Amino acid sequence: MKTNYHTHTTRCMHAVGSDEEYVLSAIKGGFQILGFSDHTPWKYRTSYIADMRMLPEELPEYIESLQYLREKYRDQIDIKIGLECEYFPEYIPWLKEQIKKYQLNYILFGNHHFHTDEKFPYFGHHTNNRDMLDLYEESAIEGMESGLYNCLAHPDLFMRSYPKFEGNYECLELFVKPEAGKKGSVSLKKIKENKTEIKELQHIYGNWIKFPTDKDTEYEITAQDCTITFAYLSECENILKN
Repeated sequence: MKTNYHTHTTRCMHAVGSDEEYVLSAIKGGFQILGFSDHTPWKYRTSYIADMRMLPEELPEYIESLQYLREKYRDQIDIKIGLECEYFPEYIPWLKEQIKKYQLNYILFGNHHFHTDEKFPYFGHHTNNRDMLDLYEESAIEGMESGLYNCLAHPDLFMRSYPKFEGNYECLELFVKPEAGKKGSVSLKKIKENKTEIKELQHIYGNWIKFPTDKDTEYEITAQDCTITFAYLSECENILKN
């Protein structure tokens, strides 16, 4: 099944095309599910206006447009309506009200700023030191542990601006979430050039997993009856294989 749950609209000011054009393109491409998750507005308690998200007063029209398209093309594609949201503790009650009011299908966790973009810079451009990296990790974990979000979008966002890793991190951290009614496990294999398995770990789902890493290490991780979310990454590549 072809699906896409990370679709923005022109309301975020860095997308082009109409809502309907996205739907028609998805149908043409053979997608069965198209999820819209534009950047959420926030009802700030200051006069701040963001340059990458809709205003709160635009939210009703966003919902209405997608509801209309969902009905119009219901025999051709399944349209899901959601938002991509940061974890801003002060404004989470307002967000929960909107989720309930509009009966949103899902919420993506886009960890773009630490607690608010009113005063903290964008992780994608400004994670150029260890302090900012620590803030990215802290807010990512807080958001994931809140239980509000369906998944973490672009967990490697900080790598757009972070300089080359020189062993700054001594561990890779994962969060394992169960599939309903099943007991999940994660197998970890440390791989060298000869592909010899060094060790294998089994973990019951629902907890944090830490294991040592270094810049010369590669890991293969396989998951059974569970999903894995990265809290932060080292220089490992091709690390998640389902």
